[in-house]
Amino acid sequence: AFTCNSCPVANDYEPRLIAFANTFAGPDSRVAVVAINVNTIKEDQLPEMTKRAEKKKYPFPYLYDPSQEIAKKYGAAYTPEFFVLN
Repeated sequence: AFTCNSCPVANDYEPRLIAFANTFAGPDSRVAVVAINVNTIKEDQLPEMTKRAEKKKYPFPYLYDPSQEIAKKYGAAYTPEFFVLN
C-alpha cells in the first residue's frame, strides 16, 4: 500500500488497512501487508512516520523511500494506492 501521513484520503483508509492486516496477515498467513511512503514533505518523513506507526499500532512495516524509486517502478501516482502481488 502506498500511503502517507498527510493525505486525508489515506488517513480515511488507514483504519481499514489496519483492520485488513489484523484479520488476514500474520505469522501463519500467506498474506502480508506493507505500507510505503514516498512523500518528502516534513510530516511524511521518517520521524513522523515512526510516531504515527507507534500511535496507531500498525501491524505491518511502514517503509520510507524518499527517492520515490519504488513508486515509480510500480507506477503508483496517488495515496492511497494498493497493489496485490502473488
